[in-house]
Amino acid sequence: MSHRKSSPLKPPKSAGASSSAPARRSRRQKWIALGLVVTVVVVGWVWTSMSSRADLTQARRLLPTDPAAAEQLAERAVTSAGGNFPEAQLVQCRALAAMGQWDATLGGMSLIKKTSLCNPDELLDLGRQAMQAGQWQLAEISLQAAAARESAAQSGAYELLVQLQLRFQRPAEALELCREWQRRVPDAATPWAITGDMAMASVDFGASIADYREALRRHPPQDLENQVRSSLAQVLVLSGDVPAGRREFDLLMKSKPLAGKVQLAYVQLLRLEGRFDEGLTEIEQYLAKSGSNSESLRLRGILLLDVGKPVLAIADLKQSVALNPYDIGAQHKLAQAYLQTGAPESAKPHLERAQKMTDATYRISEVQQRVRAEPGNAEALRDLKELNAILGR
Repeated sequence: MSHRKSSPLKPPKSAGASSSAPARRSRRQKWIALGLVVTVVVVGWVWTSMSSRADLTQARRLLPTDPAAAEQLAERAVTSAGGNFPEAQLVQCRALAAMGQWDATLGGMSLIKKTSLCNPDELLDLGRQAMQAGQWQLAEISLQAAAARESAAQSGAYELLVQLQLRFQRPAEALELCREWQRRVPDAATPWAITGDMAMASVDFGASIADYREALRRHPPQDLENQVRSSLAQVLVLSGDVPAGRREFDLLMKSKPLAGKVQLAYVQLLRLEGRFDEGLTEIEQYLAKSGSNSESLRLRGILLLDVGKPVLAIADLKQSVALNPYDIGAQHKLAQAYLQTGAPESAKPHLERAQKMTDATYRISEVQQRVRAEPGNAEALRDLKELNAILGR
């Protein structure tokens, strides 16, 4: 009896089995096609990006010598990038500025979506150009963008922004900028020097001394150090701190000869130290170099009074008040000199004027506060006008 070999059982073919291979091939082809599309897009984007970047590089190179050509190249770079290429847009603005097209420059800056992507040195340069040309709005926009970035240009941008605020008599805004600058660039000495100057101008000697010392603590460059130390020495003398003033002047005189207002402050220090003859010698040296002015004549007149020469003092003090009749100290000292020479009638008008100005000085702060609180107060405004007239403001 013969037995036939049975073949192994095979699962029955499904209806779609025969079509699975073509489906897989179709899917592969689709992925290959999609990959080719993506590759083409990426290559196109890279090529466009490289082309835009090349145009930008060339525009920067041409900007100093041919701003018109630089502007065209920068515009082409922006167009190639789809209209959003902050670096190239800024170079285009700088080229327009170089050609004096300020309205177009301002318009171009308004189109830059992210100034944070711009070169901060170039923002600072545009801000500086705009300030030199009196284009204040453009300057502020450019400098604010530069100040917002941590970079080597940051302090320069803040300094120009402060100058801009002070130019338009906005001391509160300038002070706020300086404080922001101090926080954001803690090693910078310049903002402390500026706030020291502002406090000194407001006769806030304590704040001025503190800020000048903060500036010196940051080890500024020699020129700035000399400037700050000069100011610190002057305010210390004005505040009556003779020992501290002497220390600062001794340090200052090691690095530079005294001149101008600093030399006059040194004369005042010598007088406060009771060194009247040395003070007279120093003031004579100043007059020989710088000529006479109301302050130097007043100082020499006071020193002459100190050494018992009222007749000579009168000559200097009369000239001083003629040059600046609003100098309370000179008016008072002239009256004193007349009294020492036995001329009370000549002293009287100067005593009265000195007293009137002293009273006005005490009253004006209160009246200014009233005006700020009630801007429409006619009486306060009238009082303020009268006090300013008495003080020659």
